[in-house]
Amino acid sequence: MSALPSLLETVRRDAVEALQSSLNAMCDGADDALFDMSQKAPADEQGLYYDAMRELRLRRQALVSGFVEAVGADFDSVAGVARRAKAEPAAAFSLDSLTLVGEDELDVSVALQAMVVRARDAMLADLEHLRLRFAKVLTREVAAEQLPLHPERICEHFRAGIDALKVPVKARLILFKLFERKVLDELHDVVAAANQSLVSSGVLPDIKSSRPRPRQVAVREGGGGAPASHVDEATATAVLGELLALARGALGGGFGGGGMLPGGGAPLPLAQLQVGQLPVIVNGQAMVDGRLVQSDVPLVAVPRVELTALLTRLQQMQPVAGPGRVIEHGDVIEDAEVIEASRIDVKGELSGLIREEDAPRALNSADDDVINLVSMLFDFILDDAELPSEMKALIGRLQIPLLKVALLDKAFFADEEHPARRLVNALARAGIGWSRESDDGLYARMEQVVYAILNDFADDLSLFSRLGDDFADFVAERERRMSMIEARLRDREEGHARTEEAQRLVRDAVASRIGGRTLPAEVVNVIQEAWQRVLQLTAVRDGADSEAWLQRLKVLEVMVWCAQRYERPDLRERQRGLVPRLLVSLRKGFEATGFDAARGEALLAALNTQLLSLAGGAATRTVRVVAEAPKEAAPVAGEAVQVLRRSDDEVVIAASAPPPPPAAPTDEHWLNLADGLTPGSWVEYHEEDFKVRGKIAAKIKAQGKYVFVNGRGVKIFEKTVPQLAVDLQGGSARLVSDTALFDRALETMISRLRTGTAAGG
Repeated sequence: MSALPSLLETVRRDAVEALQSSLNAMCDGADDALFDMSQKAPADEQGLYYDAMRELRLRRQALVSGFVEAVGADFDSVAGVARRAKAEPAAAFSLDSLTLVGEDELDVSVALQAMVVRARDAMLADLEHLRLRFAKVLTREVAAEQLPLHPERICEHFRAGIDALKVPVKARLILFKLFERKVLDELHDVVAAANQSLVSSGVLPDIKSSRPRPRQVAVREGGGGAPASHVDEATATAVLGELLALARGALGGGFGGGGMLPGGGAPLPLAQLQVGQLPVIVNGQAMVDGRLVQSDVPLVAVPRVELTALLTRLQQMQPVAGPGRVIEHGDVIEDAEVIEASRIDVKGELSGLIREEDAPRALNSADDDVINLVSMLFDFILDDAELPSEMKALIGRLQIPLLKVALLDKAFFADEEHPARRLVNALARAGIGWSRESDDGLYARMEQVVYAILNDFADDLSLFSRLGDDFADFVAERERRMSMIEARLRDREEGHARTEEAQRLVRDAVASRIGGRTLPAEVVNVIQEAWQRVLQLTAVRDGADSEAWLQRLKVLEVMVWCAQRYERPDLRERQRGLVPRLLVSLRKGFEATGFDAARGEALLAALNTQLLSLAGGAATRTVRVVAEAPKEAAPVAGEAVQVLRRSDDEVVIAASAPPPPPAAPTDEHWLNLADGLTPGSWVEYHEEDFKVRGKIAAKIKAQGKYVFVNGRGVKIFEKTVPQLAVDLQGGSARLVSDTALFDRALETMISRLRTGTAAGG
């Protein structure tokens, strides 16, 4: 195949160098971290950390070189370039592979998955831009998870290296934490630099926000305790200016109260302003809805500091609302009512507070623009289809606090990692699968966060960071519990699937070998009572391709052969010679499965008598065996070889019914979409007024089905891939997006504004 494109070769070289440097820095600090842990550990555990230090020193070079080589190989892989003499790629880890393992190992997998989620969420936009640019260079579609710099790929390679070390679980967790701090935290810069490298080469330069992340630069206009922003002031100002210009253009230049509208009419006397109308100072003149406001006394704009104080009063005046308030006498209020009750007319509320003062006042046009921009943003949030209504209503109560953030910190709209935005996104992501029926205390915890902001936020922007960190810890612990529950469910479902498949194999194997034959009843008894269990356990433990399975099928075939009456002396002689060895094999199988010894010996004694009689040429009592598909499928816990009917001369056993023709969508796109879903994806089903959301907890590959759970990890339904594809195509099911709520609302708003601007032009 062709070599890696030169543009991507440059990206690979720079990325590998940066990641290698970060990983070496992590290893440099690992000694100190492990030593500190050894000093804090009980005496009987200190040796574990010393051993881990020694192991890391000895194998550090192999760890770093293996990691670097794996990252480099991913560039070739995504580009379809063949590599020679390379090791097998690191095994992917994901929630789908999280089976029922020891608690320590489960902690490792959960910790790694949490690392991936945090890193991915911190760079969603830049990853998407990099994906688009890779696709442009390679002239084909590229999935985000295929990107060599995707956090999941990076974590996979590091875990593969750590798994090769003889390091105890506690020490591994420390190394993973160091990796997150020293490597994953720097990965955002590596991804941004990769984007910039491609932009410099002319690859999709019009995608705006793919840029190296500036170091912590505080950007704010007032207040105390501001968190450092990830964007510089010039960028923050430019982004805010673009948004405001776009909004004004979409609304014909009359965004908010500013701008003289065509046909605005005669000046409006101040005394005639309606309740809720609030003048805005534009170019030194007071205006309302494009009309000048006539006043005997010049109106003065409310200073920014006083405006934030008024907004603080408003946010603390909001009534308490929780799930219980949307239920009256057992009847749930319509979702639309919940949402409409959550909409806040900020300027209307402000006008009431300002009217209480002696001197009439107005808003500064810049403040009015921001108020309108945030109001529009929350309209999109409240109209978002991805969140339950109660969750949208709860998050909607943050409109006034976030308006204050936007007034205090101009980086709010430009910085994707702004603490206030990250907190909103975290609340929304946690609430995607919430329902009253599955609530496990999540709503109450989110309500605590929201009302802590409403009660405590004045102008200290660092409050969002503190609350965000606390909520992240809560979510991490909740996800850990959920992962354990889902792992057990996944293990149980996979066990059921293996059992069902084993039963089908045994049923088909037995039906094909004895169906339609005439056999001694003792042979049927041995198979139905005992040997089918031996076969089933072998299929579950070793699989249908194993030597053990083939050997035990051979025992079944020998037993059936020995159960025939032969006229030829040589065949009867062979029959007599096989019977003792057959009994030994049957007895060993019984013992291996723990079959009741007394019952087993009784079955073998009766079988021995009949088989030796046949070998001696005597006639024996026989029954005809008929294999018949049952009307209802056998239960998972039932026997594979079920006797449906029995008489003196006939035994009817269950055979596998032909599977029903699978549902199939008319468009293969839907089948590919359904088949590509991974554990953690949410799907919403709706019929008339009833909706239910389920998260994929497991994909049972043997049966081609997904198992769905609710927000508490309780199984609620399952769907095969074709069934889900048909439902998605038909509209009775839809995928629920878990992308960042704030970013999604902002993108939707910008898209609508652009459409409005184009239409207006």
